[in-house]
Amino acid sequence: MLVKFLLIVVLGFLTVGGSSPLVHNRERSSVQAFVESTRKGDVDKVRLGLAAGRDPNTLDASDQKHATALMVAAVADKREVVGLLIQKGARVNATNSEGMTALMLAAWEGLSDTVQELLKGGANIDATDKNGATALVFALSQRHSATARILINRGANVNLRAKGQVSPLMYAVLTRDPEIVADLLKHGADVQAQNDRGTSALMLAAQSGQPKLIGILIANSADVNLTNKNGQTALIAASEKGDLESVQLLIRHGAKLDLRDHHGFTALSKAQSASQTTVIQALIQAGAQPD
Repeated sequence: MLVKFLLIVVLGFLTVGGSSPLVHNRERSSVQAFVESTRKGDVDKVRLGLAAGRDPNTLDASDQKHATALMVAAVADKREVVGLLIQKGARVNATNSEGMTALMLAAWEGLSDTVQELLKGGANIDATDKNGATALVFALSQRHSATARILINRGANVNLRAKGQVSPLMYAVLTRDPEIVADLLKHGADVQAQNDRGTSALMLAAQSGQPKLIGILIANSADVNLTNKNGQTALIAASEKGDLESVQLLIRHGAKLDLRDHHGFTALSKAQSASQTTVIQALIQAGAQPD
């Protein structure tokens, strides 16, 4: 009788208020197994799971950022699974806790084929995360020029800026890829855009010693005398760096020698303070006057 009573109590405990912990754990394991099949690209298992009623928008329980099964498949570069999930109702523009979509995650990784599959499935090419970054910005920030080029050619807005007002063109300058810079300009990138510190793409190119990019930007009407919030010009930046080729290029295209930043430095005095001998000579030969 005691055994029977205990059995009744246990069964009652397991059924009152919902399913038992054992059933719950079994279900959770089944859900995670489905997610893992998307990560591995096991199309047959994913298809079976969906046919059995598994939600195509299932979350990855192991991911603290709440990635969906689609995001898991996208980051794993499982294009076929990505297509299948979208076909079966996965929300292609769903976001994780950081506001990132599957497209942004794939662009961050430079997974060009998966990016194209997501775009084919209706991904919003200009969606932004919590910091205002788009898939294009993510691709450029990680120097994935091929992926960035796909996004540009598919109509991504080339002037949407991320946190700090950093434009895609500015990120492109940091990739040191002349072709991607030219592509952005060809598709309407604002060559005069400045970030929240007043820095333009031309200034970034001068600061990082990239005369080839400086030439491309100037050819696309970049203002050589634009100043940042410290009053610094591209010429002052290039002079401090000691980049003779960039200094000469800027001078040839009208950079003013006598402009001073907010600390009173001209291009010449900045070169002198940095002991850039060859640049000092070039600036004086061009007509710069010592203080």
